[in-house]
Amino acid sequence: MNGMAEHMGQDAARRAGNDDRDSPWLYALLALLGTAGFFYVNLAAAIVDGLTGTLGFTSAQAGGVMSANIYGASVGGLIAVFMVRRFPWRPVLVGLLCVLLALELASLLAHSYRVLLPLRALDGVIGGMSVGVALALLARTRFPDRAFGALLVFQFVFGGLGSMWLPGLVEEHGTWVLFVCMAAMDLAAIIAAIFLRMRDDGHAKTVMKAAAPDKLVFALTAATLLALFLFQAAQMGLFAFIIPLGENSALTLPFISQTVGWTTWIGALGAVCVIAFGTRMGRARPLAIAMFVTLLGMAGLYMAHHKSIFFAANATTAITWSFVVPYLFGIVSMLDRSGRLATLAGFVSGLGLASGPLVAGWLARPHDFVPMISVALAFLVVSGIAMTLVSIRVDKLEATLAKEVP
Repeated sequence: MNGMAEHMGQDAARRAGNDDRDSPWLYALLALLGTAGFFYVNLAAAIVDGLTGTLGFTSAQAGGVMSANIYGASVGGLIAVFMVRRFPWRPVLVGLLCVLLALELASLLAHSYRVLLPLRALDGVIGGMSVGVALALLARTRFPDRAFGALLVFQFVFGGLGSMWLPGLVEEHGTWVLFVCMAAMDLAAIIAAIFLRMRDDGHAKTVMKAAAPDKLVFALTAATLLALFLFQAAQMGLFAFIIPLGENSALTLPFISQTVGWTTWIGALGAVCVIAFGTRMGRARPLAIAMFVTLLGMAGLYMAHHKSIFFAANATTAITWSFVVPYLFGIVSMLDRSGRLATLAGFVSGLGLASGPLVAGWLARPHDFVPMISVALAFLVVSGIAMTLVSIRVDKLEATLAKEVP
């Protein structure tokens, strides 16, 4: 046990000597980098609605384009797993973002399903690689739960803006508005990557691995990734089709757009709570409560024809979405401080986000969204059980490590 204490003391000393890595400005810049390559996820509802309403795509085609984009990002994220400890992050990240910017601009000229599908898939691959590098940098900060919380705040704030204003703009001017917004985000990220100052700590040792057998770390990692996959699939599947779901419930597009926009902003409160409280109360209790609330909120969509319930359901699931994800990424970051597991978690998260719209597209019917909601709820139940069991064990391990500090 003395070896564990020594590892922890060395890790604490190293982090204390690099407090500048945890400044608010650092979190903000890293959040921008982590958002740029995956910004289309925050605009999923607007993109699906724009493709079906403006370009005449079917629901299956729109869901297919969205899934191809996110599946491509998953492939890119997997590639990034093998890159983050081998190459300097800055030139790689800047290069990837420049290619991503070019692909967003190329998407302006694509109006058919056959052209847009492979183009967005390639965009996803490049974006996934850039996000993977950014996730590794977030995992190397002193408090990864809070760092990922900042990322979710950033994504929800900009996602709220997009969800509130873009559907109307797309209906009036066309889908090119969406791609211009994503290109602008890429440009801002390029500037951020150039000026970001952060020590490359890709070979940092992991305290948690010194305290737990490899088999236990593997089991904890696998269960966390399963929980993350199912959680993201359930949330994204409904979010991508929230506009058609609302319209099917006799709600107007202006009301739905405003609801999605406002509740996305409200949802950022979940990530703000993660930043404010960190792991002072552990992870198990907050995650268990959050998942129970998520189930209630998503079940409320069965009664989406009531405006107040539709609004409350969107707000509730948005808050818990931004609350749960940072804690799950925080767990894998504590299991591997090099950031490699966080990059792998980004890959798995992308698979979940891609699978959600794909499955939802299969289940959605012109006048029946009940099967889609029911499957999402089943995913959440399994996810909640897995993450609660993992967080209980991780909390105990961290408590044991804390006692070993002289």
